[in-house]
Amino acid sequence: MFIKNPSLRNGGFLFFMDFVYICTMKWNTKINLDEHNVWFTADLHLYHSNILWMNKRPFENCDQMWEHIKNDWNSKVKDDDYVFILGDVLWGSSRYALARMKNSLKGHICIVMGNHDKEKDVDKTGKTNFDVFDSYERLEYIQVVSEKLGIMQNVFLSHYPTYTWPQKGRGSIHLHGHVHGIMDAYNEKSPDLRVDVGMDGKLAYMRLISFDEVYNYFIHKAGDMPLTNYMARVYADVNKRMDAKKEFDELVDRADAMDDVDDEDEPYVVI
Repeated sequence: MFIKNPSLRNGGFLFFMDFVYICTMKWNTKINLDEHNVWFTADLHLYHSNILWMNKRPFENCDQMWEHIKNDWNSKVKDDDYVFILGDVLWGSSRYALARMKNSLKGHICIVMGNHDKEKDVDKTGKTNFDVFDSYERLEYIQVVSEKLGIMQNVFLSHYPTYTWPQKGRGSIHLHGHVHGIMDAYNEKSPDLRVDVGMDGKLAYMRLISFDEVYNYFIHKAGDMPLTNYMARVYADVNKRMDAKKEFDELVDRADAMDDVDDEDEPYVVI
C-alpha cells in the first residue's frame, strides 16, 4: 500500500529560512513494508564523467558505471518496490535520457531533487522532464510501517544534509546525499539519526540500500534502544549538540566548495 498526501508540494530548495517549515512537516507518503520493499540511493551522477576522478569511483568510464548501477538495482528491486533517489540523478537531465533510465530500471522510482537536477518545461501542459518518474519533490517525509515487524518509522529525505528535521527528537531518521562521503565520520560520531545513502558514502557505497538495512543501522547505533527513547537521551545534552552544529556547518561548507569546482560545461551524454 502506497498512500500519497497531496497537501505537500514544496517547490524551493532547502535553505535555513525553511527551518520552521521543515520542523512542522507531516509525513506525506506512507509505505507498507509488508507489501513493498523500500530502497534508497543518492548521487548517481549518471554520465557525469568528472565524477569518476573527483570521487575516485572504480570505473573506467561512464558506460561501465551505468551498467554496474543498473545490474545492482535490477538484481534487488522488484517491480512493485519503491526506490527513492535523493538527488543528482543524471548529468544534463534531458527528458529522453531520464526516460531511458527509468525504463531500464525496476520499481516505482521517486526523485528527491538535487542541485544538479535541472527541471525543464517540455510542453504546453506544464509537464517537465522529471514527470517520467513516479514522483519528484524537493523534500520527502515518509512513514514506513510494518504490522509484522511492529514498525512505524518516520523518515525525512532530502538531497542536502540538514541539522534538524521533522520529529528529530522523537526518533525520526534523516537520509541524505550531496556530500559524497565527506560527512561519514561526523555522522557516525554524532548521536543524531542521520546518514549519507549516496553512492560515495560508506554505508551504501556504489549500491542501493534497503530500508531494513538503514533501520538496523540506526537501531545498532542506538544500542538496541527504541529510537524515540534514544533521542530523548540525546536531547538532554544541549552543549554537545551546539558543538556538533558548528562542525556540521563546516563540513557542509566543505562539500559545497568541492561541488562548485565541477565543470558545468561538461558535455552531456545520453544513455
